[in-house]
Amino acid sequence: MKKKLAQIFIILISVIGISMTGCNKSGNNPTQANINGSIQGKVTSSVDGSAISGATIQTNPATSIVLSDASGNFSITGIPSGAYNVETYKIGFLNNSINVTISSGKTSTVTIPLSEPVTTPTAVTLSSPGNDSTNVTMPPTLTWNPSSGASSYTLQVSISSTFDSLVYNRSGLTGTSYQINGLNLSSTYYWRVNATNNFGTTDWSSPVWSFTTSDIYGSPCPGTPAVTYAGTVYNTVQIGSQCWLRENLNVGSMIVNISSQSNNNNNNIIEKYCYNNNPANCDNYGGLYQWDEAMEYSTAEKTQGICPNGWHIPSLAEISTLRSAIHNNGNALKDVTQGSGIGTGTNSSGFSALLAGYGNTKSSTSSGFSSLGDNTSFWGSTQYDATTALGLYLTSYDGSIALGYYGKSSAFSVRCIKN
Repeated sequence: MKKKLAQIFIILISVIGISMTGCNKSGNNPTQANINGSIQGKVTSSVDGSAISGATIQTNPATSIVLSDASGNFSITGIPSGAYNVETYKIGFLNNSINVTISSGKTSTVTIPLSEPVTTPTAVTLSSPGNDSTNVTMPPTLTWNPSSGASSYTLQVSISSTFDSLVYNRSGLTGTSYQINGLNLSSTYYWRVNATNNFGTTDWSSPVWSFTTSDIYGSPCPGTPAVTYAGTVYNTVQIGSQCWLRENLNVGSMIVNISSQSNNNNNNIIEKYCYNNNPANCDNYGGLYQWDEAMEYSTAEKTQGICPNGWHIPSLAEISTLRSAIHNNGNALKDVTQGSGIGTGTNSSGFSALLAGYGNTKSSTSSGFSSLGDNTSFWGSTQYDATTALGLYLTSYDGSIALGYYGKSSAFSVRCIKN
């Protein structure tokens, strides 16, 4: 019996040896790939355990930054293994942080309580524009430093340092900056801010600050505040990365709109229409040009056309960039005197568009002009086909910006962009 057991033991040792040799034929034993871990949890009130939404949660070392949802829940995934400090904060609550260890392939679940402060917020200090600033770009954005424990702020703007005549009074602000529309050019204003939470409101920021607005909306292009062209001075405005003329072109000789504008390039003659064939309208709104005349009979995108040297008719891509820079808000392009209701211009971009209407050659059923004060269109250099080309359209009754392709025989305004 002992001999038989010994034989079985020898056979088993041989089998194990063969198995181990087989495993090693392909090299090292396979190892499990490193898998990141995650954190999930809930942000709650330390008073009653209710969910807190909109709290900011981030890790240190940094991975991702997330917000708690309407139920207070949050999740951060793809976190490498290690020790982390999970930091949580929201205006109106005291910050909190907890330590969490992340393991590969594991989810750590945490509850993070936030406590409301038991005192009023700290006093507000103002940031920009600096006190006694001049030539402040219109419309100005007023900024103040965060107040510890604040749940909201109140901003007041006045024409008087005693604030007995308010031009702006807004409470419930949760951010620390606000853009003020509707202020006058070349005017001095005074401003102050206080902070509020459930336990009270601070005194107004002290001392009171003041600023004086610019005499124009927006900022001139750096190094090129104005361009003199054909005897007229055109101002410039920087909008995002682009430099634009602030006024519509008014260049060339007026012709009556009973005939189309024609190619007189050999004689260096530019033709224009003035709304209702009245030269005063060209002085106020600029000339109206058919597409071929505006392009000086070129079909190339970004051609100079009738623009000054170093400037050109904008392309579709450039007009799209303009729209993005002003967040697709047509009111930001319109002068403050243009439009009404929800279509009232704010001119926050400084583009200063006027609702110049449009023209066409006169027919037996049409005067050839329409929509002065109601809408305007600007030519682009991108054509769709032989008879239509790009136009940017603004209207008086809303803040939309429409891009479309219009008949080249239409007479629109021209606004140039710097090369």
